Amino acid sequence: MLVSAWEAYIEQVAIEAVEALRPAGPAPLGSWPARYASVKASVGHLHQPNVQHGKMLISGSIGLADITAYWTWAGVTVGDACQRLENAVGTRNRVAHGVNPRPPIPTAYATGLQVFFQQLASHTDAGILDFLMNILGIASPWPL
Repeated sequence: MLVSAWEAYIEQVAIEAVEALRPAGPAPLGSWPARYASVKASVGHLHQPNVQHGKMLISGSIGLADITAYWTWAGVTVGDACQRLENAVGTRNRVAHGVNPRPPIPTAYATGLQVFFQQLASHTDAGILDFLMNILGIASPWPL
């Protein structure tokens, strides 16, 4: 369930981020409509919220080449965060697709995974916000 929530989050944040790039005015001109359509299509085909697909979705949405650079916090390196995400997605796939025997999911793992995804989402938000505001010069699309 947590991996599904992560998938929904990464899809929604990509859409919100590209919406922040929308030019002012009644009908956006230029490349924005095509970019928006592309992001919406990409979101509809994600299905695997692993590291590579998340990076590609955010990069295709706003041009931020590597969102994982922001995935570090106390006691967790970028490599740790990426590996934990890959492990969670892999475990979800084994459970959802009926691998026999199913992998055991200890309570401590599930509880820790919830905290991990909260941190991952928080740092993803911060990375996108930093990129939009400090690289692209766009006002925050989200309340601070």
